[in-house]
Amino acid sequence: MKNTTTCIRTCPICGTVSMITVDTACFNKYLAGEYIQNAFPNLPADDRELILSGMCKDCQKMFFAPLDEDDA
Repeated sequence: MKNTTTCIRTCPICGTVSMITVDTACFNKYLAGEYIQNAFPNLPADDRELILSGMCKDCQKMFFAPLDEDDA
């Protein structure tokens, strides 16, 4: 792909190495201080979290699982 940047992140929870390729202009906006949801409006939330924290999708599912009604 043209004008892309590949982010390689290691999950701080399990150590899984993940890669995501994003538009370089969007990535530069994020690095310059733009909120991640504004810099990458078309990326799913789990991909933005990967960029932001490095947390892999499996750990995100485990940590951010919806609460049961009994837990609320």
